[in-house]
Amino acid sequence: MPVFNTTRRSRFVVVVATTLLLLAFTAIAAASCGSSPASTGYKPPAAADYSKLTWTQAFQKLQAKISREYAFTEWKGIDWNDLYKKYQPVVSRAAASKDKNAYYLTLREYINELRDGHAGVKPDDMTVYQALAGGGFGLIVTKLDNGQVVPPG
Repeated sequence: MPVFNTTRRSRFVVVVATTLLLLAFTAIAAASCGSSPASTGYKPPAAADYSKLTWTQAFQKLQAKISREYAFTEWKGIDWNDLYKKYQPVVSRAAASKDKNAYYLTLREYINELRDGHAGVKPDDMTVYQALAGGGFGLIVTKLDNGQVVPPG
């Protein structure tokens, strides 16, 4: 019986300590997220409007701006020159053929190379999406500890 109580007490201490650490980290994260740009020195990139440019010119400007201002370039090891070499010819072909869908999809592929859920092409052109995917629906699944995948609820 004493072994059980010691084990139970140890588990309790671990749970309490973990909970306190999580609360501390949450408080730190919340405080840092709520900090003002003045206190962090961070200055968000200025918005840019390339709508008056040709698609090729707009892509060049986008490439120049994002390669300078994207915050996670080094951390993610993004080679902007390689991305430009890969996507510029596709943008040029879309522009030459005036294929709006190809241009839109190329921009999406380019941005998806960042592997960043906060980066995207806005407004999201649903006509292209619906033509390619036939529409869509929401689905969320959860993987359980035993490996089984189930819908929530």
